[in-house]
Amino acid sequence: MEFILQDTDIFDEIIDDKFRRIVSKNIDNFIKNKVYVFVVSFHMNLLGDVRFKSFDVINNKINKRLNNSTTNQVLRHQLERMKHVLAENNIDIYFSTIQGDSLEKENMIKIELYEDTTTPSGAVRRKKEKQIKVTYVMPNLPYIKNYVIDFRAERISKKFYDFMEVIKDKRIMSEILQIEHTEDDNKLLVAFADQYGVLWFSTKEIEKELSEQIKERTLAAMVSVNRKL
Repeated sequence: MEFILQDTDIFDEIIDDKFRRIVSKNIDNFIKNKVYVFVVSFHMNLLGDVRFKSFDVINNKINKRLNNSTTNQVLRHQLERMKHVLAENNIDIYFSTIQGDSLEKENMIKIELYEDTTTPSGAVRRKKEKQIKVTYVMPNLPYIKNYVIDFRAERISKKFYDFMEVIKDKRIMSEILQIEHTEDDNKLLVAFADQYGVLWFSTKEIEKELSEQIKERTLAAMVSVNRKL
């Protein structure tokens, strides 16, 4: 589900009341015992707004308003107010984020709620309450996306060239990747990224499984190339 709060920016003092009206109108669309992911987006152009410094937030630990707030404090404060609306309506969320993005205009808030497929549905509430709740504050989403893309490319490229240092033969590498023989590093790198790109964020178990797969393919490729020679 996607909702838009019109004529509303991230500094709106009644952002929770506006969200409450939307939830109330759409309450029948929420399925009992389902767990949802909650994403709030605001226009990233507001990141330099001086109102971040003057906006009062409440430190719940000491129940006191804080002056001279930081950007993250304001964003988290507004997100928590909206999460409270969901809690009032018994809508379960364990993952929530607030992010600056390139929206159509500055004076709007985009809200997304969709089923969290990582959390078993129909679970007993007592068990679900033990699950760790995760909240992310991402003031500049496009920057983070670009950083992740660059980081991913760098990791994959390093793994590829580390592997090539061992193989040294592009004919064998082509066989391993199951593509037509090429001496072009870029073509080999693209094929490697397509098949083994998961290595950049893999768990030890996945990396071990892929490593075994690469070893098997390497041995088979070496046999195949030697036969052709």
